[in-house]
Amino acid sequence: MGEYVTVNGHKIYYVKKGDKGEPIVCIHGIPTSSFLWRKVQERLAAYYQTYALDLLGYGKSDKPPEAKYTATAQAEVIKGFIDALGLKKVTIACHDQGGAFGQVFACKYNDRLNHFIFMNGVAYDYWPVIEVKAMGKMIAAPDFFFQLPLFEMMLPPLLRGTAYNKAAFPDKVAREYMAPWMGLEGAKALVRVAAGPSEAETMALDLSKIKCPALVIWALDDPYLPFEIAERLKQDLGGPVRIATIPECGHFLQEEKPEEVAAIIHDFLTEYSKR
Repeated sequence: MGEYVTVNGHKIYYVKKGDKGEPIVCIHGIPTSSFLWRKVQERLAAYYQTYALDLLGYGKSDKPPEAKYTATAQAEVIKGFIDALGLKKVTIACHDQGGAFGQVFACKYNDRLNHFIFMNGVAYDYWPVIEVKAMGKMIAAPDFFFQLPLFEMMLPPLLRGTAYNKAAFPDKVAREYMAPWMGLEGAKALVRVAAGPSEAETMALDLSKIKCPALVIWALDDPYLPFEIAERLKQDLGGPVRIATIPECGHFLQEEKPEEVAAIIHDFLTEYSKR
Protein backbone atom coordinates (compact mmCIF):
# COMPACT_ATOMS: atom_id res chain seq x y z
CA MET A 1 0.00 0.00 0.00
CA GLY A 2 1.12 3.52 -0.72
CA GLU A 3 0.73 6.93 0.84
CA TYR A 4 -0.20 10.43 -0.25
CA VAL A 5 1.67 13.70 0.04
CA THR A 6 0.41 17.14 -0.96
CA VAL A 7 2.34 18.92 -3.73
CA ASN A 8 1.21 22.36 -4.89
CA GLY A 9 -2.26 21.70 -3.49
CA HIS A 10 -2.66 18.31 -5.18
CA LYS A 11 -2.52 14.81 -3.71
CA ILE A 12 0.37 12.78 -5.08
CA TYR A 13 0.41 9.04 -4.47
CA TYR A 14 3.64 7.15 -3.88
CA VAL A 15 4.96 3.80 -2.75
CA LYS A 16 8.03 3.63 -0.53
CA LYS A 17 10.12 0.47 -0.15
CA GLY A 18 13.29 0.31 1.92
CA ASP A 19 14.30 2.50 4.85
CA LYS A 20 18.07 2.85 4.66
CA GLY A 21 20.71 4.03 2.26
CA GLU A 22 20.46 6.57 -0.52
CA PRO A 23 16.97 7.80 -1.54
CA ILE A 24 15.97 6.89 -5.10
CA VAL A 25 12.96 8.60 -6.67
CA CYS A 26 11.48 6.45 -9.46
CA ILE A 27 9.69 8.29 -12.27
CA HIS A 28 7.37 6.59 -14.75
CA GLY A 29 6.06 7.65 -18.16
CA ILE A 30 2.89 7.10 -20.17
CA PRO A 31 0.60 5.13 -19.76
CA THR A 32 2.16 3.73 -16.59
CA SER A 33 2.38 4.70 -12.90
CA SER A 34 4.30 3.79 -9.77
CA PHE A 35 3.13 0.21 -10.42
CA LEU A 36 5.83 -0.02 -13.11
CA TRP A 37 8.59 0.11 -10.50
CA ARG A 38 7.30 -2.45 -7.98
CA LYS A 39 9.63 -5.33 -8.99
CA VAL A 40 12.72 -3.14 -9.11
CA GLN A 41 11.83 -1.54 -5.78
CA GLU A 42 11.52 -4.95 -4.16
CA ARG A 43 15.04 -5.82 -5.30
CA LEU A 44 16.58 -2.52 -4.19
CA ALA A 45 14.78 -2.16 -0.86
CA ALA A 46 17.50 -3.97 1.11
CA TYR A 47 20.01 -1.25 0.18
CA TYR A 48 18.10 1.96 -0.54
CA GLN A 49 15.04 4.05 0.23
CA THR A 50 13.00 3.87 -2.96
CA TYR A 51 10.08 6.16 -3.70
CA ALA A 52 7.90 5.52 -6.76
CA LEU A 53 5.37 8.28 -7.32
CA ASP A 54 2.35 8.66 -9.55
CA LEU A 55 2.90 11.90 -11.43
CA LEU A 56 0.13 14.49 -11.53
CA GLY A 57 -2.67 13.19 -13.73
CA TYR A 58 -1.53 9.58 -13.47
CA GLY A 59 -2.32 6.52 -11.39
CA LYS A 60 -3.86 7.31 -8.01
CA SER A 61 -2.69 10.93 -7.93
CA ASP A 62 -5.04 13.85 -8.52
CA LYS A 63 -6.06 14.49 -12.13
CA PRO A 64 -7.15 18.15 -12.18
CA PRO A 65 -8.43 19.14 -15.64
CA GLU A 66 -7.10 22.68 -15.27
CA ALA A 67 -3.49 21.68 -14.53
CA LYS A 68 -0.59 21.87 -16.95
CA TYR A 69 0.90 18.52 -17.96
CA THR A 70 4.01 19.70 -19.75
CA ALA A 71 7.41 18.17 -19.03
CA THR A 72 8.33 21.39 -17.25
CA ALA A 73 5.24 21.21 -15.04
CA GLN A 74 5.88 17.56 -14.16
CA ALA A 75 9.49 18.43 -13.27
CA GLU A 76 8.10 20.87 -10.71
CA VAL A 77 5.86 18.11 -9.35
CA ILE A 78 8.99 15.98 -8.88
CA LYS A 79 10.73 18.82 -7.03
CA GLY A 80 7.65 19.44 -4.89
CA PHE A 81 7.45 15.75 -4.08
CA ILE A 82 11.08 15.64 -2.97
CA ASP A 83 10.61 18.80 -0.88
CA ALA A 84 7.41 17.47 0.71
CA LEU A 85 9.25 14.35 1.87
CA GLY A 86 12.06 16.44 3.34
CA LEU A 87 14.71 14.89 1.10
CA LYS A 88 17.74 17.10 0.46
CA LYS A 89 19.53 15.20 -2.31
CA VAL A 90 18.32 12.16 -4.22
CA THR A 91 19.00 9.89 -7.12
CA ILE A 92 16.28 9.97 -9.76
CA ALA A 93 15.57 7.01 -12.02
CA CYS A 94 13.36 7.92 -14.97
CA HIS A 95 11.75 6.02 -17.84
CA ASP A 96 9.78 6.73 -21.03
CA GLN A 97 8.25 10.24 -20.95
CA GLY A 98 9.46 10.35 -17.36
CA GLY A 99 12.89 10.62 -18.97
CA ALA A 100 11.90 14.00 -20.39
CA PHE A 101 10.51 15.10 -17.03
CA GLY A 102 13.66 13.89 -15.29
CA GLN A 103 15.93 15.73 -17.72
CA VAL A 104 14.09 19.01 -17.14
CA PHE A 105 14.35 18.49 -13.38
CA ALA A 106 18.03 17.53 -13.53
CA CYS A 107 18.99 20.52 -15.68
CA LYS A 108 17.21 22.95 -13.36
CA TYR A 109 17.96 21.33 -10.00
CA ASN A 110 21.23 19.48 -10.47
CA ASP A 111 22.29 20.55 -6.98
CA ARG A 112 19.53 18.28 -5.62
CA LEU A 113 20.93 15.17 -7.34
CA ASN A 114 23.38 12.55 -6.21
CA HIS A 115 23.01 10.53 -9.41
CA PHE A 116 20.89 10.55 -12.58
CA ILE A 117 19.52 7.27 -14.01
CA PHE A 118 17.87 7.26 -17.42
CA MET A 119 16.15 4.16 -18.82
CA ASN A 120 14.70 3.89 -22.36
CA GLY A 121 13.41 7.41 -22.08
CA VAL A 122 12.31 10.26 -24.29
CA ALA A 123 15.02 12.76 -25.20
CA TYR A 124 15.89 15.25 -27.92
CA ASP A 125 13.26 15.01 -30.69
CA TYR A 126 12.60 11.29 -30.24
CA TRP A 127 9.03 11.78 -29.15
CA PRO A 128 5.82 9.87 -28.73
CA VAL A 129 4.81 6.85 -30.72
CA ILE A 130 1.85 7.30 -33.03
CA GLU A 131 -0.60 5.89 -30.47
CA VAL A 132 0.37 8.52 -27.88
CA LYS A 133 0.18 11.30 -30.47
CA ALA A 134 -3.28 10.07 -31.43
CA MET A 135 -4.38 10.15 -27.78
CA GLY A 136 -3.19 13.74 -27.42
CA LYS A 137 -5.17 14.85 -30.45
CA MET A 138 -8.39 13.71 -28.75
CA ILE A 139 -8.17 16.60 -26.29
CA ALA A 140 -11.18 18.44 -27.75
CA ALA A 141 -13.37 15.38 -28.28
CA PRO A 142 -16.89 15.42 -26.73
CA ASP A 143 -17.64 13.40 -23.59
CA PHE A 144 -19.57 10.67 -25.39
CA PHE A 145 -16.40 9.83 -27.32
CA PHE A 146 -14.54 9.05 -24.07
CA GLN A 147 -17.31 6.72 -22.95
CA LEU A 148 -16.48 4.35 -25.79
CA PRO A 149 -14.18 1.44 -24.78
CA LEU A 150 -11.31 2.81 -26.88
CA PHE A 151 -8.52 2.65 -24.33
CA GLU A 152 -9.74 -0.66 -22.95
CA MET A 153 -9.12 -2.08 -26.41
CA MET A 154 -5.97 -0.05 -27.15
CA LEU A 155 -3.82 -0.30 -24.05
CA PRO A 156 -3.23 -4.07 -23.64
CA PRO A 157 -2.01 -4.49 -27.26
CA LEU A 158 0.07 -1.32 -26.87
CA LEU A 159 1.79 -2.68 -23.76
CA ARG A 160 2.38 -6.14 -25.21
CA GLY A 161 3.60 -4.62 -28.44
CA THR A 162 6.54 -3.04 -26.60
CA ALA A 163 7.74 -6.34 -25.14
CA TYR A 164 10.35 -8.80 -26.34
CA ASN A 165 8.70 -11.39 -24.08
CA LYS A 166 4.95 -10.93 -24.49
CA ALA A 167 4.34 -13.03 -21.36
CA ALA A 168 5.56 -10.05 -19.33
CA PHE A 169 2.11 -8.49 -19.81
CA PRO A 170 -0.53 -11.04 -18.84
CA ASP A 171 -4.09 -9.78 -18.57
CA LYS A 172 -3.81 -9.24 -14.81
CA VAL A 173 -0.84 -6.90 -15.22
CA ALA A 174 -2.38 -5.10 -18.19
CA ARG A 175 -5.51 -4.45 -16.15
CA GLU A 176 -3.44 -2.81 -13.39
CA TYR A 177 -1.98 -0.39 -15.89
CA MET A 178 -5.39 0.25 -17.44
CA ALA A 179 -7.29 0.83 -14.20
CA PRO A 180 -6.53 4.58 -13.77
CA TRP A 181 -7.69 5.31 -17.31
CA MET A 182 -11.07 3.61 -17.24
CA GLY A 183 -14.33 5.56 -17.25
CA LEU A 184 -15.01 9.05 -18.51
CA GLU A 185 -12.67 10.93 -16.17
CA GLY A 186 -9.88 8.39 -16.52
CA ALA A 187 -10.00 8.50 -20.32
CA LYS A 188 -9.98 12.30 -20.35
CA ALA A 189 -7.02 12.32 -17.94
CA LEU A 190 -5.04 10.04 -20.26
CA VAL A 191 -5.64 12.40 -23.17
CA ARG A 192 -4.50 15.39 -21.10
CA VAL A 193 -1.21 13.79 -20.07
CA ALA A 194 -0.63 12.60 -23.64
CA ALA A 195 -1.18 16.09 -25.05
CA GLY A 196 0.87 18.02 -22.47
CA PRO A 197 4.60 17.46 -23.08
CA SER A 198 6.43 18.44 -26.25
CA GLU A 199 9.74 17.90 -27.97
CA ALA A 200 10.32 21.66 -27.84
CA GLU A 201 10.97 21.25 -24.11
CA THR A 202 13.66 18.59 -24.48
CA MET A 203 15.28 20.20 -27.52
CA ALA A 204 15.76 23.41 -25.51
CA LEU A 205 17.70 21.70 -22.71
CA ASP A 206 21.42 22.14 -22.10
CA LEU A 207 22.24 18.64 -20.88
CA SER A 208 25.77 19.67 -19.91
CA LYS A 209 24.15 21.18 -16.81
CA ILE A 210 23.62 17.65 -15.50
CA LYS A 211 26.97 17.29 -13.74
CA CYS A 212 26.30 14.36 -11.42
CA PRO A 213 27.29 10.78 -12.34
CA ALA A 214 24.77 9.32 -14.77
CA LEU A 215 23.70 5.81 -15.65
CA VAL A 216 21.92 5.13 -18.94
CA ILE A 217 20.29 1.68 -19.07
CA TRP A 218 19.02 0.59 -22.46
CA ALA A 219 16.85 -2.38 -23.37
CA LEU A 220 18.02 -3.19 -26.89
CA ASP A 221 14.74 -4.51 -28.30
CA ASP A 222 12.70 -1.37 -27.66
CA PRO A 223 10.50 -0.93 -30.76
CA TYR A 224 9.99 2.78 -30.11
CA LEU A 225 13.15 4.44 -28.81
CA PRO A 226 16.54 3.70 -30.41
CA PHE A 227 19.86 3.04 -28.68
CA GLU A 228 21.35 6.10 -30.36
CA ILE A 229 19.61 8.17 -27.66
CA ALA A 230 21.93 6.58 -25.11
CA GLU A 231 24.95 7.31 -27.29
CA ARG A 232 23.96 10.95 -27.66
CA LEU A 233 23.40 11.32 -23.93
CA LYS A 234 26.89 9.97 -23.25
CA GLN A 235 28.28 12.79 -25.37
CA ASP A 236 26.04 15.55 -24.01
CA LEU A 237 25.65 14.97 -20.28
CA GLY A 238 28.00 17.09 -18.20
CA GLY A 239 29.34 14.45 -15.81
CA PRO A 240 30.64 10.88 -16.00
CA VAL A 241 28.25 8.55 -17.86
CA ARG A 242 27.98 4.78 -17.77
CA ILE A 243 25.93 2.95 -20.39
CA ALA A 244 24.55 -0.52 -19.64
CA THR A 245 22.57 -2.56 -22.15
CA ILE A 246 20.02 -5.32 -21.67
CA PRO A 247 19.52 -7.60 -24.70
CA GLU A 248 16.32 -9.48 -25.50
CA CYS A 249 14.24 -6.92 -23.64
CA GLY A 250 11.61 -4.44 -24.79
CA HIS A 251 10.60 -0.94 -23.74
CA PHE A 252 9.23 -1.71 -20.26
CA LEU A 253 12.42 -3.27 -18.91
CA GLN A 254 11.16 -3.02 -15.33
CA GLU A 255 8.54 -5.65 -16.20
CA GLU A 256 10.70 -7.93 -18.34
CA LYS A 257 14.10 -7.79 -16.62
CA PRO A 258 13.70 -6.36 -13.10
CA GLU A 259 16.58 -8.37 -11.63
CA GLU A 260 19.00 -7.10 -14.26
CA VAL A 261 17.78 -3.52 -13.85
CA ALA A 262 18.16 -3.61 -10.07
CA ALA A 263 21.60 -5.24 -10.29
CA ILE A 264 22.87 -2.61 -12.74
CA ILE A 265 21.56 0.23 -10.56
CA HIS A 266 23.07 -1.25 -7.40
CA ASP A 267 26.46 -1.78 -9.07
CA PHE A 268 26.50 1.78 -10.40
CA LEU A 269 25.51 3.36 -7.08
CA THR A 270 27.98 1.23 -5.18
CA GLU A 271 30.83 2.36 -7.44
CA TYR A 272 30.01 6.06 -7.53
CA SER A 273 29.05 6.34 -3.86
CA LYS A 274 32.65 5.42 -3.02
CA ARG A 275 34.13 8.26 -5.06
